[in-house]
Amino acid sequence: MLTLKNLLKNDRNLQIIATYGFSQHILYICEVALENETHHLHTSVEYIFERLAAFILPVRTLRYEKEFFVCV
Repeated sequence: MLTLKNLLKNDRNLQIIATYGFSQHILYICEVALENETHHLHTSVEYIFERLAAFILPVRTLRYEKEFFVCV
């Protein structure tokens, strides 16, 4: 899991993971770890999704703001 966490430090890797649905694959594989907060992988998997969310949200927010300002 440490190797996967290290991959998420690069924005290009985050973009690839977000674009090609790798996050859905992680969710499927790590479902048990996410459901159980005492699972030894819970914090690592949670970190992965937090990084993906932090990466994806600003892009969508910026697109919305750009469209809003163009329409006005």
